[in-house]
Amino acid sequence: MRYSNRLFLYAPLFALLALAVAAGLRWRVVADSLESWLRQRNGHEIAPGVELYFATESVGGFPFNVDAVLHNVTFRMKSARTAGTWHTDGFAIHELTFGQAHQIYEAAGTQTVSWTDAE
Repeated sequence: MRYSNRLFLYAPLFALLALAVAAGLRWRVVADSLESWLRQRNGHEIAPGVELYFATESVGGFPFNVDAVLHNVTFRMKSARTAGTWHTDGFAIHELTFGQAHQIYEAAGTQTVSWTDAE
């Protein structure tokens, strides 16, 4: 009885399983990274003079992309001569887990903008 032919049956299955587990772990790392970045920036500056506020966030999109959906989002901008606020009901950040590091931003729902000038 020859057992060498079972290698050709089980090896591709194990390789596919290992690839699926690696993709799942990669997604979890990217999703956790984005979620922790968002939680650290809530109520703080994300760029000089720009603050981010949101009520809740949820992360999903398994297995090929990471989708972070924020609710009741407000961006506040301040500079030496102007100040402004942008509020939206929903805001989403879409990011691929593999390939280039690009993000797509999407705003939904009612949006309001207020702007004050020093003059």
